[in-house]
Amino acid sequence: DEGYPVNPDETTAAPTWLVKVIAVACVVVLCAVNCYGVRLMAWVQDTCMVIKLLAIVLLIITRLIHLGRGNTENMENFFNGTEISLSSLGFAFYGGLWAYDGWDSLFFAAEEVNDVAKTLPLA
Repeated sequence: DEGYPVNPDETTAAPTWLVKVIAVACVVVLCAVNCYGVRLMAWVQDTCMVIKLLAIVLLIITRLIHLGRGNTENMENFFNGTEISLSSLGFAFYGGLWAYDGWDSLFFAAEEVNDVAKTLPLA
């Protein structure tokens, strides 16, 4: 196991122990921020969400510019090897539902709240 790459050309990999130490440090720092103040942690989460969304938008825009310049060689055999069937569509939806599991518990939680219309959007 070589670990994760630390540079874009993937020639140098970080040792696995270093990756684990960094991951633990990130969890400890986020836990400390959460203990310091929930509002600060909410700001950190909101900031991370904005950064992720901006990165996704940047990826989409750069890909559209790349396609606009006529670089379509990666799109020529895009759907080769795929099958179109009702069962594969069902498996795709099942994977999506599994990723967002927990939505069905919302109604059980809403039963226990006194003012659902006010409390649930705040949560």
